[in-house]
Amino acid sequence: MGNICSIVTDSADLLPYMEILRPAIKNSLFDSIPEIRASAAKALGSLAKGLGIANSEELMCWLSDHLMSENLNSAERQGAAQGYAEMISVHGIPFFDKEIEAVILKCRHKNPKIRESYRGIMVFLPASFEKFVEYLPKLVPIMIEGLADDVDEVRKVCMRNV
Repeated sequence: MGNICSIVTDSADLLPYMEILRPAIKNSLFDSIPEIRASAAKALGSLAKGLGIANSEELMCWLSDHLMSENLNSAERQGAAQGYAEMISVHGIPFFDKEIEAVILKCRHKNPKIRESYRGIMVFLPASFEKFVEYLPKLVPIMIEGLADDVDEVRKVCMRNV
């Protein structure tokens, strides 16, 4: 699915087909098999890059809503985090800078499920964002801070970061 953008010269040509593509990507992001979630997240990132920020807004909102949800199982939470990491990584540095600030704030949310979701994004950023190393001074303290969280699930996600 992600390769569709590389063969289409105008992103407007894809917009009529988004109603067909969205459900397939959304379902795959929540699959119980990590490799399928990873492929779906990569496809989502490629699609978002091809469509541009304005046309990716609905998908970003959908992912944000799921990251803020308390009713997700672990696979769904990881899929949403992986998809979000891909989405914020493809729209350039200014967009990433704005979004990473929001991620950092939500990593300190009072709800442990939300902390787990947003700290999960950092697990996937090294693979999706090529300039991740430049952000380590800002992100490492957040990652380490999570190791002392009261909730075991949050600590486990943070252990995957460090």
